[in-house]
Amino acid sequence: MESRHGAGRASIIASGLETKDFHDTVNDLLHGPSVPAIASFDVQWSGRKGQFKVRNAAQGFRGQFVETSATMEWSAVSEAGFEFVSDPAETSTTVFARLGQEKNGVFF
Repeated sequence: MESRHGAGRASIIASGLETKDFHDTVNDLLHGPSVPAIASFDVQWSGRKGQFKVRNAAQGFRGQFVETSATMEWSAVSEAGFEFVSDPAETSTTVFARLGQEKNGVFF
């Protein structure tokens, strides 16, 4: 993962990530049966639209955040024969994207 969160830039790329296919959300939440799957993704954040800081001493939390845009593409292949491939990253539409650095607990 590369990050320059203050500049509104970061990326995370994974290829051949071993995971599990639970078939549906309810089965996953119940930790039901699954089959092995492989996932890959590429997420890119870029463009600084604004920034803000948060500090809550009562709850021991502080952070600096940058609002930005993001693109993503991903794919998954399941041993059960299921395959999904998203549209290309350049077709992504950003509804909400934020990068930041927070400190809490003993790091506050």
